[in-house]
Amino acid sequence: MPTIDRIVARPAQLLTPHEATTRLALPHHALWELAERGLLKPVVAEDEAGYRREDVERLADARATGDHAALTHEEFANALATEVATLRNENAALRQRLTAARLAGVPHGGTRTGTGFATALLSAARPARAALSGAIGRHGAVQIAACALILLLGLALRAYGLTTLPGGIHGDEAIIGLEAGRILREGNIGPYSALALGQPTATMYLTAPFVWLFGHTILSVRLLSALLATITLLALYAIMRRPFGGLAALVGMLLLATMAWHIHFARVAFPVIAWPLCTLVAIGLLTEALRRADWRWWGGAGLMAGLGIYVYNAHLLFIAIVGLIGVGYIAWDTYYARQQPFTKRLLLPGALALGMLVAAGPMIAFALAPGSDYFSHQGSVSIFTQPEWIAQQGTGEEVRFLATRYRQYWDQVCCHPATEGGDGSGVVPLIPLGILLLAVAGAAIGLARYRHPLIPLCLLVTLIMPFGSVITIDGLARRTFPVAPFLALFAALPLVWLLDLARGHWRASGGRAWYAPLAGVAVVVMLLGNTGVNIDNYFNRFAGSYENRWVFASEITDASLFMNALPTGSHVYFFSDRWSFNYETRVFLAPGMVGEDRSTQHGKRTDLDTEETGGPAVFIFLGEYRARLVEAREKYPQGVVTIGGTSEQPTFTAYTVAPNTAVR
Repeated sequence: MPTIDRIVARPAQLLTPHEATTRLALPHHALWELAERGLLKPVVAEDEAGYRREDVERLADARATGDHAALTHEEFANALATEVATLRNENAALRQRLTAARLAGVPHGGTRTGTGFATALLSAARPARAALSGAIGRHGAVQIAACALILLLGLALRAYGLTTLPGGIHGDEAIIGLEAGRILREGNIGPYSALALGQPTATMYLTAPFVWLFGHTILSVRLLSALLATITLLALYAIMRRPFGGLAALVGMLLLATMAWHIHFARVAFPVIAWPLCTLVAIGLLTEALRRADWRWWGGAGLMAGLGIYVYNAHLLFIAIVGLIGVGYIAWDTYYARQQPFTKRLLLPGALALGMLVAAGPMIAFALAPGSDYFSHQGSVSIFTQPEWIAQQGTGEEVRFLATRYRQYWDQVCCHPATEGGDGSGVVPLIPLGILLLAVAGAAIGLARYRHPLIPLCLLVTLIMPFGSVITIDGLARRTFPVAPFLALFAALPLVWLLDLARGHWRASGGRAWYAPLAGVAVVVMLLGNTGVNIDNYFNRFAGSYENRWVFASEITDASLFMNALPTGSHVYFFSDRWSFNYETRVFLAPGMVGEDRSTQHGKRTDLDTEETGGPAVFIFLGEYRARLVEAREKYPQGVVTIGGTSEQPTFTAYTVAPNTAVR
């Protein structure tokens, strides 16, 4: 290994952190001395290696906690060079203190020891470092405050009017509440529920405490979604801050917080809301695993990836992506690195596979058990069983068919949405076209500017997950939902790159580049414009749409809330062309109500005769049956009329007859 004196003997040689740590393999104390002598070049945002001055914050954090393992050796060198350069520029007296530190590190024999030098340097430079740390601390406080404000904004967009928008409760939401109630009564119900065509039960277990606390209400099933979505914002910030810096993390967090796609599912009680959180955490752990080459990180990533199978059926595709990453690591280590025996190369991917297997074990056992209907759901929505696929002639046509569906997927995401009857998405674009274009640019910038494993991992997920929609029918927004936070991540990068570029021009010109501040104004305008478009799309266009009321069953929701408030002993005669009296929404919101269907579509009888129950007889008319109110009033003249909804958009008509006036 070259000595410090040999490097100093060639003062024209300026080392980058990569050269000092990789080519010369210098230890920490040598890096300190190189930085002090001005021979270690700090790599800033404009350089091709892609390191940022935010590395200084991470170095300060590592020193404060004593955890230097949080930084790679090269990252430590870059942060150190940046810090010392900053100190030399900002504190004129530092040079004298560094000189004294160097002299103090020379023992009696005149031979400098790295340990003594580093110790003396730390001591002598402490006042200047304290000033810098104070500035970093203030900068960190600003970031924490900004992060908290974005979290509050995200929570407000997800929780405000949660029980009224969407304007009803979907039957699948009600099933979540009903299964949560069953968990409260019975305890363990297994990893999978056969209701709603079959779905994993993780969110049902998480919903159970809310049902216990708030009862059979809309709030009890939707509050968990709002909270998990808000935590997802924090997870995105956490995985972005280290490789891209605090500003990029805040911008990405803001883009996701205001994304209509994410807001929509954060306000409904569908299990899919927990899916992006699982994938983000898994990718974050896998990123650390690739950086540290530690089997514990690989095992943790596998555990998190495996746990997602308890959230949503389509998670199988994400598990396949993680498996592909493990295989790719083995191939790379075999043909490029070749630093260890092949058996040891299998250790880290083996820990990943073992983690997934352990986490998914109960679901695997359930799926393989005799009589299990786990795979029936996948078969019912597969494109490969549909006539349009069967009609394809040959491999070429099949490939073109799938390629066309892949292109149509991205078109529907941003430009030509199609309403999905299963979840209400597609009334407005999932993301604006501008954000998608920024994400494309961000992927290119990320690959060119940042040498960090997070970029290829996120890009892999973003490009492959859409096949969850391509190879199935319906459910485009649900089956590709993990793409949403990664699009926000990529869309943030060109905005921050523009700010960095403007800042560089401003500093290089000594503050005379008048156009540089315009970049900051442009970024702010873009962020505000995107926020306004998404909020208008969801809270105005979607909220006022017919699809909102239709998909989320506003009619039977209002009728069920009315039934739940009826006096004990009431008997309901239910008339609806669309829903049965036993529909899940009614069962969840009005669990103790006694009644029967009297519609042609669902009942055995259609007359208005009542039974002797000792309580009020309540006729509830929905849809086309509201016209039968006239007949009911003629037969029971002393009844009371109740109209649900508004006068412009009535949802139901109820006619309550006192027990003494009801006749057969």
